[in-house]
Amino acid sequence: MTTPLADAALLAAGASAGGVLDPTDESVDAAYLDLREDSQDVALYKIRQVGVAFGPRLYLQERLRLVIACGELPPHLPAAALAEKFSVHPEGGGPMIATVHGENLWDRLEELMVAGCEFRNASSGLPLHEDEWPHTAWAPAGPAVVAKAFVAGARVVIARFVTPDAVSAALAAAEMGLPVAEQPTGDVLLKFSTGVELRVVLPLEVNADWFENRLPEDVRARCTLEQTTDARLLTIVSAEDDWSLFEIARRITLAAPAGTLRHPLYDQVVWKFEESRFAIPAELLEFGYDLRPAAEWLEG
Repeated sequence: MTTPLADAALLAAGASAGGVLDPTDESVDAAYLDLREDSQDVALYKIRQVGVAFGPRLYLQERLRLVIACGELPPHLPAAALAEKFSVHPEGGGPMIATVHGENLWDRLEELMVAGCEFRNASSGLPLHEDEWPHTAWAPAGPAVVAKAFVAGARVVIARFVTPDAVSAALAAAEMGLPVAEQPTGDVLLKFSTGVELRVVLPLEVNADWFENRLPEDVRARCTLEQTTDARLLTIVSAEDDWSLFEIARRITLAAPAGTLRHPLYDQVVWKFEESRFAIPAELLEFGYDLRPAAEWLEG
């Protein structure tokens, strides 16, 4: 048995003026906010809007549950952002919010390899060594820890990469008071950096001469400037983890004519990744949760 999940972002987008959902509408028992692919700024913006939308409902509807998959955003940040929008009452402390820990395995990779887990590089297929260490290592939380948090009183659960299927199974188990059957293996997702890219759209009226005349030769050699029908596209691509691209972005930002750029270019340096998934024994994963009233998340 699973529990249907509403899309929390779409519910908030459809809320009436002011962004608050009708607190008397009990048509939704559970909602899921998927931020796994969003940037930190976008994720925090969506979280605050969902907090405004759901705050009154969480106070009035005891059955309502909200789960947030916050991706690489540290879970305590969305917990505080939500609490800020919940109009926390000083006496009651506000809705109970749980953050799941144990999904970030980057610091445990060596320990897991000693325990017999064989992780391999995405490109070479060879076992990991220091020169091919992954950029990140995540293990999505399963339904068991989410169900335990709900049973303990959580109204909101925040985990990094928990899936909708895991949330539905956790909600159903918590509702029926049943334990969640643990799977024999858990997934681990490794992300390997394949390079860095800077891609900037410049207005067509920007004369290419500024590019030739203002930038040092070593910077110009890394850049390509391509003209389309309505803009110029400046691109720099590196096949390695090249931190010098941030220095180049700084120089181009300084050299560009006034009014050319809307944002500093270091904001537009993008890391490129490839992913590999591995199955490891579930008993090697160590999920837990931190459960507090909303007011305590505000206090840090």
